[in-house]
Amino acid sequence: MRLLYSRDDWSFAGGFREPSLDFCLWVLQVDGLRVPPFDQHPDGDGSLQAMGLTAPDWQAWFLCVIDPEQRERDIKQLQQQANAEYLKISGEPDLEHLRQRIQAEQLKISQGPLLPPPPAFHFYHASWRGNDAVRNRLIELHTQYKHESSHRELLCADVNRAWDKEERRSGTNLYEELKPYATRIPSLSVYFAVYDYPLDYLVFPATLLMTVQEGQPGPQDYRERVLAAAAELAARPRERSKRSLYTRTRDFGGQFTTAYRRYGRKPIPLALPKQEIPRLADPARQAVLDHLSQRLFYGNVDFTTVQFLREKKRSGWRLYEVTFEEIDGEQHRMIFVFQQEEGGSWRFERGGSSIDMQKEWSRIHVPVRDHPLLFLSPAGFSFDNRTHLLTAYGDVIDNGFHVKQVRLVNDAGQILEDAVEDGYVFFACKIETRVQLPMQAELYDHQGKLVWRQTIALDGELPPG
Repeated sequence: MRLLYSRDDWSFAGGFREPSLDFCLWVLQVDGLRVPPFDQHPDGDGSLQAMGLTAPDWQAWFLCVIDPEQRERDIKQLQQQANAEYLKISGEPDLEHLRQRIQAEQLKISQGPLLPPPPAFHFYHASWRGNDAVRNRLIELHTQYKHESSHRELLCADVNRAWDKEERRSGTNLYEELKPYATRIPSLSVYFAVYDYPLDYLVFPATLLMTVQEGQPGPQDYRERVLAAAAELAARPRERSKRSLYTRTRDFGGQFTTAYRRYGRKPIPLALPKQEIPRLADPARQAVLDHLSQRLFYGNVDFTTVQFLREKKRSGWRLYEVTFEEIDGEQHRMIFVFQQEEGGSWRFERGGSSIDMQKEWSRIHVPVRDHPLLFLSPAGFSFDNRTHLLTAYGDVIDNGFHVKQVRLVNDAGQILEDAVEDGYVFFACKIETRVQLPMQAELYDHQGKLVWRQTIALDGELPPG
């Protein structure tokens, strides 16, 4: 998802996948019901139509889902019903006690019996207003959809990733191109959903649903379609009726006005040769390669370019700094943190882009020479109205002070330590230890002398100058 803000309140949220919307279109294609303009898909199994699904019912459901405020209200109402059911079977008096008990079990500090599993919660059908038979079938279909949703998510991620690359390479900025419309339409939202044929579906005043197929839309098509949709949404009624390339559907009870525009289906691009993922003896390093192969965060990675620059080990934790290239030459330098599961496998916990901070720190921070600096990236969680540390990693800028040890301490007397290796430190805590924030970072030199101290919290502040 890209969310870009101007100095005023107008924003453009472009190219993100809303699962509930994608589910609506997937349902049409599974069943085969055709609801203009979504009427270009093949026949399906007809199971929902046999239970009473009609085009007006689907249209009403779809328009509720595409309205973010209505969708949120419907999901919240469904969640309240699920919470009420869970309260009954858990025996807890209210949601706050239930929440505390759930967190206590997650932190492995619960004193009482284990909670029963919560009732299954499916929210994709939350805005359905039709008959119960169709509702129950939608809940059944949710399981089938989950098996296919990862591929659909990947198609949407590919479009977003290609556009991001195009903006970086060309120096274009779609947000800047959209700013002239800021006075005529509210903040613009662009949703992706997978559908057999390319079309743009507008819901006035400021929503665009863009359908996605294998390799379509490309970066230039995406830009042109968003700009065209913004122009249509901003057009005055007379201008729209005379020159519009969009087909108006109708005004739904004075609440929704919609329009659509079809596009030609382009040939599916040739698939890149499938790369074999190298097999490594170290299962934690293998987890890094498996993570890179998922393509939700990156494109097609050229595994021959993967290099492990840095590795830090803690009990049950691994940190890696890795460089790699995608097949098209896009370069990445990343930090990955993995946590070990009870069964021994490794789960990706967090990560982010990285730079050679030892060389580049003075570009992002006022140059300081009279003390060392610690650029620490912490992550944590909240429990019992307190914030706790989970992991933290970052660079020590030595500035000639020969820093050898970094110690994190808090008012509760909890202490974490790490030796500086190649200018880097890594801290990781078991969640049940509940290491409280804020903490003080103490930097010690090779003689054990304290040479610098700074506060560590979760606010992302740069170290003091």
